[in-house]
Amino acid sequence: MNSNVTRALFRDAFAQVVDNRVFRILLVILCVLVLPTFLIGARPDHLTVLFFWNFPYDEIFGFFGTAVSTVENPDRVLVQAVQKILTDGLAGSFGIMFGIAATAFFVPRMLEKGAADIVFSKPVSRFALLLTRYFAGLIFAGVLATTMIGGMHLGFLLVSGWSDPGFLWSIPILIYVFAVMHAVSVLVGVMTRSSVAAMLVTLVFFLFNGGLHQAWHVSQRMRGESRVVQSEPEESEEPQDGESRDDDEHSTFATVAIFAFDTAHFVLPKTTEADFIARSTRLRLERRGYEFWDRETNFFVAEPPEGFTREAGADIDGGGLVWSDTAEPNAARIVLARKPVLDAGTRMGASKKWHEALQTEPQVVDATREKDFRHDLRAYVVRWTRQDEGAAGRRHARWFFEDGAWLYTFDVESDLAWVAKDENVGRAERYRHRLNFGEESVGNEIRFDVGSSAGAVTGVDKRYGWDAELKYNYFFSIGSTLAFIVVVLLLARWKLARIDF
Repeated sequence: MNSNVTRALFRDAFAQVVDNRVFRILLVILCVLVLPTFLIGARPDHLTVLFFWNFPYDEIFGFFGTAVSTVENPDRVLVQAVQKILTDGLAGSFGIMFGIAATAFFVPRMLEKGAADIVFSKPVSRFALLLTRYFAGLIFAGVLATTMIGGMHLGFLLVSGWSDPGFLWSIPILIYVFAVMHAVSVLVGVMTRSSVAAMLVTLVFFLFNGGLHQAWHVSQRMRGESRVVQSEPEESEEPQDGESRDDDEHSTFATVAIFAFDTAHFVLPKTTEADFIARSTRLRLERRGYEFWDRETNFFVAEPPEGFTREAGADIDGGGLVWSDTAEPNAARIVLARKPVLDAGTRMGASKKWHEALQTEPQVVDATREKDFRHDLRAYVVRWTRQDEGAAGRRHARWFFEDGAWLYTFDVESDLAWVAKDENVGRAERYRHRLNFGEESVGNEIRFDVGSSAGAVTGVDKRYGWDAELKYNYFFSIGSTLAFIVVVLLLARWKLARIDF
């Protein structure tokens, strides 16, 4: 097949997409959804509508019962919230399913009597024509994804001044996932020549495949927890009659079930891991300009606290990362440090020990200890005031929280006069609230790269990487998924070659 024929086939695929009425309707709908990003601008202290009307964030957040003083960078919070809603909702599972339904007829219509006689009379192989229909589906998904994601990014950039290049990673991820599902749709379309069958079978496969991999991630986490529990010594008990036999039968069943589960995970396309790969790649690109990044633990600080400047030479494993108030360096400091849990203890034990030690010091007053579980990061906080001789006194607050093998402390120390100023009220507290173990919170400044957008797999994707073991390896995930697509299309080719029109 020469280059002229190839170009003609791709032009035919593009024309098929453009002439599709469903495609044109979806394109108009997406343009309507993107339009508000060009008409509404998120400014630091207000929303601008149609370039004329301004609405302060106090009124907007107050309508939902939230004080704007508790939200740092509300403009970014709103922009990222809109991005998340549209990409996770319209462009996520719902978008993939709608795309499956809209493209399911591409192959069955080509195989209808009359149409097949005309199509296959061309001096082109059947498989080449089949691939044309497959790539037409990818063009269908690619144009729509680029219109929505790219249009939103451009709108936020021009009107709100907000640029998030990582947001554009949603485009290849959507095409990647759709490529798998569309290959299944093509195979079913060749096998049955029915648009309805192609749509229904592919939708069922999409839901089954995603659910299976989600369950596999959960099972991996549970197996890890089970190994930890089994490693703990327990008091020996005499087995009861029949107990050993029941345990053996249960063990055999569990072994077979786990083997089948793992086999399905290795063989089927790993569409749920596409989000892991995109987020990992996106964060690695973003972290180059971050305030602090520990490559070993993937702990990073995106930006300094508002109005604070980081002191040079600070070490998180030593004296901690230290930030001082930019205007009054001696008036307030924030220190973020960590120690191994084996040395420092857990958040509960370490905070209790610290609180008890403070109560024995005569210069310390108003020492309190309480839980701070109001946000995603669960911590214990100890607050106290130190009244040294000849000094006005300084207010302290120390949060204790954990990330796996590490105990982190977040200290805020300031003069009483600094705390009393209206502009400083809640400043450090808001920054502490942005500490988070997951990736879901909007606008986090400090993160621990162990979370996931899907709550069911929290803690698992930390094991993934380009150099991880096989079942968590990104190269294997991508390679096995692409191999699945190739095998499915070859099966469709085999079936198509045996159809007598």
